[in-house]
Amino acid sequence: MMTKYEMIIYWSEEDQAYIAEVPELAGCMADGSSYQEAVVNAKQAIDEWMKTARELGRRIPKPKASARKAIAITTEKLGSWAIGLIGSFIPPVRHLSAVLFERVLPAFDNLQEEADNLLVDSYSEYAYDENVTWFIRTSAVKQVEINLHGVGLRHLFEQHFCHLVSNWLRDRRHEANYNKDKHVLISTSEIKIENFRSWKILEELRHACNAVKHAEGNSVEKLEKIRPDLFKNPSIDSLPDFNFSRKRLPVQNPMAGQDIYLQEDDIRKYAFAIEDFWNEFIEKLENHEMA
Repeated sequence: MMTKYEMIIYWSEEDQAYIAEVPELAGCMADGSSYQEAVVNAKQAIDEWMKTARELGRRIPKPKASARKAIAITTEKLGSWAIGLIGSFIPPVRHLSAVLFERVLPAFDNLQEEADNLLVDSYSEYAYDENVTWFIRTSAVKQVEINLHGVGLRHLFEQHFCHLVSNWLRDRRHEANYNKDKHVLISTSEIKIENFRSWKILEELRHACNAVKHAEGNSVEKLEKIRPDLFKNPSIDSLPDFNFSRKRLPVQNPMAGQDIYLQEDDIRKYAFAIEDFWNEFIEKLENHEMA
């Protein structure tokens, strides 16, 4: 059984299974409920692919040179180009956060005053109720802006991650796939990014991003284990009557400013972690630490 072809194995949230792809054999892939099962099924898929190719008279590509040899050549030629590329990832993160804190969030600074003015100017018998409704809904929009900024930071990080893999390691694909990109980067470069000082925070951000986008599910469960405070509305839970232990309600509308409450300090922490990740990556390249 031919096993010399490279396999890229990653977990798929959508399929709830491990996916094993063989990039050198177009369309050759398999899945499994465990890492080992995916590998076994991929080996069978390789045999079937090659059998079909022979029957159709198609060329069977030879396994490429070892990844370690390839990365050694790539790293030697990398020089200031890759460091400059990675350095270009940092300014957009800074600017994105600067706009949030300097332009977007200040628009919500005087909500109570604006609500009071609306009450004074209104002649409706339901003015007070309308005032409260406006304040609650507008406060929720502020929370949406913060939540979405966390999502934006995470996706920006993953797009830069894909850009690095595509341009440095020449693993060119038409779409980004974070799990696949991470596997390619770690297995090929042997840079242990999961040991980076920023990694835990970036994983927290990943779960927060998916929880905000998809609501109740696996990411919500993982996020709750590490940050249960994010599921408490700070404007309500600080009240005396709410200061008691209770079971978390299902996460249903985080895109409406409900159920998940990222705070401004969280955004600062996430932005710093992304910048720290890329700075540490540059350190690894500059010091040639490929272990």
